[in-house]
Amino acid sequence: SELQSRAARTVVEIEAAIERLDFGVYGTCEHCGAFIALRRLRQVPHTRHCDDCDTPRARPLGPALASFPNLRKDQNTMISDVHLSSVQLDSIREELEGQLLRWTRQLSELEAAVGDDSVEVSEKSALLADIVSAERSASVLRTALSEIAELTYGRCDGCGSGIPFERLKARPLARFCMQCQRRHESS
Repeated sequence: SELQSRAARTVVEIEAAIERLDFGVYGTCEHCGAFIALRRLRQVPHTRHCDDCDTPRARPLGPALASFPNLRKDQNTMISDVHLSSVQLDSIREELEGQLLRWTRQLSELEAAVGDDSVEVSEKSALLADIVSAERSASVLRTALSEIAELTYGRCDGCGSGIPFERLKARPLARFCMQCQRRHESS
């Protein structure tokens, strides 16, 4: 029946989307190479095309845009060598925002403890050191979140190449690709 046919096609599309996710290209339009809007991916998680390429009248423009695979249509700006999809960036941003919230809470607790008159003076110096450490951590997280917003996040400080998503997912504050990290640690 038609319903079974449509269901079978949807299953195939979902399996293909999972495969694209495994290869790190999920959320990228197969026609023009632009990122697919998160809104669209939430509506149809297995979609293969951005809004522009999904409309028949827009398809003839595809080959011209394909030569600029990093054109972000939602912002009309060219980003050189974008290597993380909007879905990947959203995932990392959520993790960083959670970490920032935890550090901000800890910072508030430490500041309250320093202001508490019942805390011994000798303990206050350790609390002040913890405050400095928490402020430093929060600052690093704010910088990473700012880089995500500016689409400059995930570049190796050593060679400038894109740090793979798998490394960033495990270590969202990584500043080096693995090769440069090894060099950095050995020097």
